[in-house]
Amino acid sequence: MWRCITEAQKKAQRFCTEDRREEAKMKKIVNFMAGLLLGGLVGAAAALLLAPRSGAETRRLLRERIEEVMEEARRAAAERRAELEAQFAAAKRVKTPEG
Repeated sequence: MWRCITEAQKKAQRFCTEDRREEAKMKKIVNFMAGLLLGGLVGAAAALLLAPRSGAETRRLLRERIEEVMEEARRAAAERRAELEAQFAAAKRVKTPEG
């Protein structure tokens, strides 16, 4: 037996199929986000439980390291500034052919 499908029925089927696809995409996105959140929470908990030092000690060590790096940067900047000032002074002493 032949079954005739009207254009309206075809359109309805198409929309129904598209709706199912959109629902499937949305479900995948929600599942991914839930997994991402859960993974982040588990990772944070593991980091807290397995950290080799206390938070205060870690902050102290980090602060000390930052101070070391800043001091090294200041020293390097001062050295470079001295070099540039010397080059500038030498360039000022060089006379142009006009004068």
